[in-house]
Amino acid sequence: MASASSTMAERNKKRKIAEARQAGTLAPEVDDEGRMVNPHNPEYITKRPWYLGEGGGIKHHQKQKVTHFLSLNEAEELVQDARRQAKQNKRQRALGFRKGACRNCGSLSHTEKDCLERPRAAKSAAWKTGLDIANDDVQVDLETHGKLAYDAKRDSYRGFDVEHHQKLLRMKYDRLEAERRRVRQEERETKRRERQERKEAKRLARELKQKEEGPENGKAAEDDDTDSDSESDSDSDDDGEKSDGEEDYLAKDDQQKDFQGRVARQGGLGGAQMATTVRNLRLREDKAKYLLNLDPNSAYYDPKSRSMRENPLPHLDPAQAVYAGDNFIRYQGDAVELAKTQVFAWNAEARGNEIHLQAAPSQAEMARKHHEGQKKKLDEDRKKAIADKYGVAGGATMHSLDPRLALGQTEQMLKYTADGRVVKGPQVGPVSSKYEEDVFPGNHSSVWGSWYDTKLQRWGYRCCHSTNRQSYCTGKAGRAAVAASEAA
Repeated sequence: MASASSTMAERNKKRKIAEARQAGTLAPEVDDEGRMVNPHNPEYITKRPWYLGEGGGIKHHQKQKVTHFLSLNEAEELVQDARRQAKQNKRQRALGFRKGACRNCGSLSHTEKDCLERPRAAKSAAWKTGLDIANDDVQVDLETHGKLAYDAKRDSYRGFDVEHHQKLLRMKYDRLEAERRRVRQEERETKRRERQERKEAKRLARELKQKEEGPENGKAAEDDDTDSDSESDSDSDDDGEKSDGEEDYLAKDDQQKDFQGRVARQGGLGGAQMATTVRNLRLREDKAKYLLNLDPNSAYYDPKSRSMRENPLPHLDPAQAVYAGDNFIRYQGDAVELAKTQVFAWNAEARGNEIHLQAAPSQAEMARKHHEGQKKKLDEDRKKAIADKYGVAGGATMHSLDPRLALGQTEQMLKYTADGRVVKGPQVGPVSSKYEEDVFPGNHSSVWGSWYDTKLQRWGYRCCHSTNRQSYCTGKAGRAAVAASEAA
């Protein structure tokens, strides 16, 4: 109880001191550096957490003020020191799996989710076997050494291992050089075997020739062939037995020649570019395009591209003009069709259709042709409908008559009235009706419409006074029945 009461007394004393400091009757608390602590700070700031151990002050909650700025070279030195330390620690590889390490490779620098090594099988994983533990990555917290300067903070090459990169390049080009030497050795061996085969074939041919021609002539031919073969073999041997240094020199010389041919310009080293320029030069007998018209206000000539788009002589007949400008070529071939397709694509895109000439040229071309075909068909149908309804202008038909017949003179005399009607002239034939004539269905003796019933206001047949078109003729009996029904 004594300890409990003393503890309570200590707490009461601390509470009274805190209240006095907050009221201003007591001086505020001072930290280890001699600075005053605000008495109104909450307890979770002024009180040190238990997991940080015993100690006074509130340094754990204060931001460390760093006055030193790390330069670019200092940051690089810190990273290199950490890398050298890591190389020394590689010799002391971990002997077993460590808690919190990557379950795949066993490194403490990352987790299994961020592991960049090849995923191991479940039976051979680091956490399962405890073998083949990977080294920890080099991680340097530069903020603990000072604040990073502007250039050091944005250095994208910090920690770049130049030696490792050069080692990889040397390994790569060493392999390429070894492969190149192997291929060249195989080519030399192939040439040597071919030479041996040619020599053997010549020897067999020479022996066969000696047997056919005889001993004396064969001996002379053998001497000549031997001399020529020895000379050719010595030349080929000299060519095939060149050292690697000579071949490298010749290869570099060929590369330099190729470089000169590709990048040479006019007045330079010559080569392919100069050859192309020579081929494109005009004939000396032809007058230059910029000399056709010396008027400074005529067509403009661009000396850099050697182009003159407008016609320098627009007053001449196009059939007699020697040169009509570079734009003349742009209106030949498919250039006009391409321009039409481009305009069609622009108009279609303005209407909301997704047509792009450069992205899908075939689609744009097919769409334009389909549109033109539909438009042409609609125009023809409209013209045909108008011609069928109103006829062609001037009273002509679709297939116009021969002008000699239309404008020919006749001996017939016609007289017209003031309103244009014919008073006297040849007899005009009756106009044929569009309905069928002289057709008597249902045994009728008159046509339909030859009689009209005034009471029923309907047409009928005169022979039987029937108003039903599909009826059968009843003759006089039918007329009597109709008259009786009307009388009733």
